[in-house]
Amino acid sequence: MVSSSSVKKIGAVYSDWAEWMQFKVYAILSGNGFVKLFIFSTFSTLLVALGAWLLKKVDPLDESPWSDQLFKAYSLLNNVCGASAVDEDKPSLALVANVLFMTGCLTFAILLGLVTSTIENSLENALAGTHRVVAKHHVVMLNWSEKSPAMLRQMQAAVEDGRIAPSTPVVILAQKDKAEMDEEVAEAISTSKLSVHTRTGNPAVFSDLELASAGDAKHIILVAPDEPDVDASETVLIQVSFSPSLSLSHTNTHVCTHTHSTPRERGCFQNHICMTRFL
Repeated sequence: MVSSSSVKKIGAVYSDWAEWMQFKVYAILSGNGFVKLFIFSTFSTLLVALGAWLLKKVDPLDESPWSDQLFKAYSLLNNVCGASAVDEDKPSLALVANVLFMTGCLTFAILLGLVTSTIENSLENALAGTHRVVAKHHVVMLNWSEKSPAMLRQMQAAVEDGRIAPSTPVVILAQKDKAEMDEEVAEAISTSKLSVHTRTGNPAVFSDLELASAGDAKHIILVAPDEPDVDASETVLIQVSFSPSLSLSHTNTHVCTHTHSTPRERGCFQNHICMTRFL
């Protein structure tokens, strides 16, 4: 007779196993879409093989080849036209056919959920702007201030005058909500051909700088924020200008800074764009 301690031990082992399985399933569901598709395809193939084996097992007198049983299992699992789970004469075959049919309905529901969640997550990531901006020879603006809209309008004028190509994107990286930046950008250059991408991040963090592809930028503008932190600004400038970890692709990448003093006109982009530099 099994003792109560053994039952508790078995229950504890099962509980740990169930928790581990749940963790693995959640890890798969939150993983890459191609990984989920590969796992689902492998699982579906195993189900077809298992279904064919069950059909052979419950009817050992059936001498049809394995290919016929595999196709029958595939048809029942995927509800192929012409396949029926109610035409079997033997109760055992009817039971297996109905089990395969119900399993196919369940796997289809899982596949539909995986595809829907993958598309939804991809759309959310695209709208949230958490992915890296893949660009080269572009303009990177670090930080956001009340002068940023005016700077964008001057870049818009440079595009209209032909001093900068319309295909040159501007990437803004600042510790500010992306939705707020997008709204202010839309108000500043509502009818512009200038392509502006905003990303929320800390310009003093290398992983956030990579979001803006700062290492491939042609021009980097360090803007003094509305509430300036001199030490933080100097740290960002040193990292952007001299750090080998950023791996600037262009040795002629131009870095300019804007501070909180009286504004005056100067060329910021070295014969490329003439804009206000706040010194």
